[in-house]
Amino acid sequence: MPCSRGSFLQATKRNWSPTYGANPAAWEPGISLVAHADTADSPELAGYVLLSRCWVGSWPALALATLAVHPNHRGRGAGTTLVHQALELAGKLAQETNAPTSVIVLGDPAYYCRFGFRPAAHSGVRAYIDGMTPAELAQNLQALNLTPDYPPLAGEVTWPAEYRLDQGDDL
Repeated sequence: MPCSRGSFLQATKRNWSPTYGANPAAWEPGISLVAHADTADSPELAGYVLLSRCWVGSWPALALATLAVHPNHRGRGAGTTLVHQALELAGKLAQETNAPTSVIVLGDPAYYCRFGFRPAAHSGVRAYIDGMTPAELAQNLQALNLTPDYPPLAGEVTWPAEYRLDQGDDL
């Protein structure tokens, strides 16, 4: 299933530009992918993935959000292909910048462990999101260190305002 770099942001610019496009610090250019399924007439959108920016403590990191696969294409490897390719691009970015880089995801551990994600709390990564219990966050917040020459990032995760998460910063 071919994936094309950047097509998602271009194809849905109206949907993303009011949020991510207005703040270039909120998303990582070039790490957005779309998967097309080959059909007889034309390629059909099968899914997409976006890696945006976040911070762990004072270090920049990446957040894997959003991953979506059309129901007609679930179970066929579209999501797996998208995540593998996005992480490959993120790894190349980490090598280019020669800085410690982690990817954070808030999702199903049974799905994301196949890509190397581990519970974020094991490396000292934590988050606060209003409406989620500490147990829910501990179970679903995961991290992947892309730079093994550096220790994993540790600290509290903060996402850009464009995520519209209540992270308790108004307390």
